[in-house]
Amino acid sequence: MARTLLDGYPLVGIGTIAELADRSQVSSPTVLRLVARLGFGTFGDFQRVLLEEIEARLATAAISFDAGSAAVEHDLAGTVLREAADSIVADLRSLAPGELNNVVCLLVGARSVVSVGGWLTRSFADLFCDELQLLRPRCKSLGSAVEASGSDLLEMGRRDVVVAFDARPYTHTGPAEQLCAWARRRGARVILFTDVWLSPISKQASHVLVSRTSSSSPFDSYASMLALMEAVLASVASELGEGARRRMAECEALSDGWAWDPPDLTTRSQPTEHS
Repeated sequence: MARTLLDGYPLVGIGTIAELADRSQVSSPTVLRLVARLGFGTFGDFQRVLLEEIEARLATAAISFDAGSAAVEHDLAGTVLREAADSIVADLRSLAPGELNNVVCLLVGARSVVSVGGWLTRSFADLFCDELQLLRPRCKSLGSAVEASGSDLLEMGRRDVVVAFDARPYTHTGPAEQLCAWARRRGARVILFTDVWLSPISKQASHVLVSRTSSSSPFDSYASMLALMEAVLASVASELGEGARRRMAECEALSDGWAWDPPDLTTRSQPTEHS
């Protein structure tokens, strides 16, 4: 029964005891015993918690704006910044030992890396790819839509990695989720950056990196997710070492965007006799 709950969490728990028992192929008393082990007095208490979590997952910026519009703080900007800093520290403390290293090893050793994002996280996929491709070859961002050619998807296999960024509001059965499901069936590994409510993509992911996004702002804060992403990229650069440095130097030399010629700041204009 626990596996049934995890596979369909949290929606699978919204129904009758008999329906959950039938789906789990157990008896109704077994359902009640598990609910009691989880710390709930009744099945109704258990469902109320599930409904609250579903509401949190479905929350949008508009809903959050309406909920908080009556309590505008005097120093809202400072509050939001402090909350972002607290989230980064809390995520650092809760990061599973070795998980970051496992993710880095996958990114270093993969044949190719594809990044994809959700509705509000597509820019993370683009930024991640832009920086990673300075360190290693065969990186591609699909943004929020699967626009790859058929060959891009057909060639994915056990040596390839998909990096997904997805936070609420999620688009169930959206392009990102479909791509990750396809990649997993092909044997590719899926690394997911998500929030505490866990994107549906988590079912396809071999590694899940969770960031706290709660904020007094109507918008969720992605500061901790960005910090975690940058920590991963920094570790990849360190692991690749001199090879990554040479590649980055060559990319900078070829890119017009890096062709800025700074002025000679050591040369100062001399005062004229009229000054």
